[in-house]
Amino acid sequence: MKKIFLALLMFGAIASAKAQDAADSLLNFLLQNKAKAALYLVQNDTVLAALNKDKYMPLASTVKIMVALEFAKQAAKNVVDKTEMVALKELDRFYLPNTDGGAHPTWIGYEKSKGHIKNDSIALLHVARGMIMFSSNANTEYLMGILGLDNVKNNLQLLGVKQHTAIYPIVSALFMYQNPRNKSEQSILKGIKKLSDEQYSRYIYDMHKALKYDTVLKSKFRPQDLSVNMQKLWSDRLPASTVAAYAH
Repeated sequence: MKKIFLALLMFGAIASAKAQDAADSLLNFLLQNKAKAALYLVQNDTVLAALNKDKYMPLASTVKIMVALEFAKQAAKNVVDKTEMVALKELDRFYLPNTDGGAHPTWIGYEKSKGHIKNDSIALLHVARGMIMFSSNANTEYLMGILGLDNVKNNLQLLGVKQHTAIYPIVSALFMYQNPRNKSEQSILKGIKKLSDEQYSRYIYDMHKALKYDTVLKSKFRPQDLSVNMQKLWSDRLPASTVAAYAH
């Protein structure tokens, strides 16, 4: 019993040390990157810490919360059937290899190991879980399509989130950064920067619809066109909000 207790104490000490290391790493990052970091720490309605709380920043995968919320709402009302089987090929329409850090194939591997994939199909609920647990962009874009992008956007108003740029399908957005005619990269970037949020998201949604029905379009995607500058602008123009808006 003493050995077990000692082991538990050691485990607790190690876990505490790791937690402290993580906290120290976060603090050091914030101190060294004040201009490109944001923090809003609230406990029991009391603000404990704030840094750039009202500064717009790209949300990356955080925006998937809005998609997950809409899925939960529609599943609860039986608007969508969470047990409905979805063919993997339908998800694959929105998967561009080597653009998601391996999230989508890792998710598929996990679901196969759990026996959730049957006849190359998987339940809609697992698609939603893959979006959140593995951050699959392909699953996110598929769900945006079946749930309705406008319905997803309406959750901003429902939650009272006023500080937010347009929500749009982020996989389809990558097609904005293609250069099949070998034009000047700077001219392409300049043209994209001129687009308003509304214009930008409208073009992307048109591309999303094309990906959904055009089986050839995906094969024309040129990953070699995604230079560092192209990727940076894609990232900079992702749906954005503030930490304060999401904290409330």
